[in-house]
Amino acid sequence: MKALEGSDSCVACSTILDEPPVVRIEGANLIRCGSCGSWTRFPRPSAQEQAAIHDSAEYFTHPYFKRRREGKVRRCCEVFARLNAVVEVRSLRGQRLLDVGCDTGSFLADAAECHEIVPVGLDVSLGAVQAARARGLQVYHGSIEDAPAEFAEFRVVTAIDVIEHVVNPELFLRSIYKRMSTGGVLYLQTPNVNSSIYQVGWQFCRLTRARPRAVFLRLFQPQHVQYFSRYGLAYLAKRCGFQIAKVETRSFPPRDIVAHESVRLLVMGLQYMDCLKQDRTLICALLQKSP
Repeated sequence: MKALEGSDSCVACSTILDEPPVVRIEGANLIRCGSCGSWTRFPRPSAQEQAAIHDSAEYFTHPYFKRRREGKVRRCCEVFARLNAVVEVRSLRGQRLLDVGCDTGSFLADAAECHEIVPVGLDVSLGAVQAARARGLQVYHGSIEDAPAEFAEFRVVTAIDVIEHVVNPELFLRSIYKRMSTGGVLYLQTPNVNSSIYQVGWQFCRLTRARPRAVFLRLFQPQHVQYFSRYGLAYLAKRCGFQIAKVETRSFPPRDIVAHESVRLLVMGLQYMDCLKQDRTLICALLQKSP
């Protein structure tokens, strides 16, 4: 991996990072920002390197992602319930919805069936795009930064578990912003670095020197190049022009925890702690394009 220009700065708030890494694993360092609490991975990969990881057969067929493709109707209903806090969901019938990082298109297909939206997607994985197109969906192979001109004037955009993967999250959000209609809504979901899973996880990672390796690579995945705090994500979104409509956190559903039973129980226990402090595992943000 090669370092990018400005790689000594926090990806969320641009503060110069001068603290020791909180996590060292597989030749990479995760460094915490003293200003916003977000973590940035160094060295930074190139966009091409990230795309290659996500386009690999190993990534596409991993049991975790195969499980994630199940139960999309439930996930679709959860997302639209959150969207309803900002936009009248019934008014979206017949409107185009863009899903960034759409994978095989299960979420889009369910949204089209349940809410009568016009599904549009994009993904950097060619295998995922081919699977989505086989379902009759309009899906583009590539990134939001390079999407065709017709990817514009979207009233609703979703980016679920994506921004932690992108090399330049500021460019990512600015690219989404310019493709939205005025007053449009972006639903964003990403891991919350202040949740107990990550805060306890990094301490055990340091104590055990990242052993067992498989456990810590599952927690601090090589393809995740940053982890946001709620404050850091909101700060970045505002810098990119968005208005913050709502930012909340939620727990990771137990049925989606693909791990040994002992690990599942540990994760569930840590999530219970998060419920008590109201800082759960996943950040869910509703961002609006300024009128």
